[in-house]
Amino acid sequence: MKIKSYLEKEGITVADLQRLTGIPMATLWRIVNEKQKSLRPSVALAISKATKGEVGLLDLLFPGETFDLQVRSKDDA
Repeated sequence: MKIKSYLEKEGITVADLQRLTGIPMATLWRIVNEKQKSLRPSVALAISKATKGEVGLLDLLFPGETFDLQVRSKDDA
């Protein structure tokens, strides 16, 4: 899910998300408004955790991309 959609769905503001993540307001604004060219993995992880995974790491790190993922447990290796 896109971060902007998440904020609208939950009825929270960028300032609310800033308080949850500790990410600078200017950085969050650029991410929400799709002005940020790339994200550090630590920033993407903080946002994903704050949104309880509704905004996924892949949504943040690779916006606009579609992936076909296969998930397996460590025991399957």
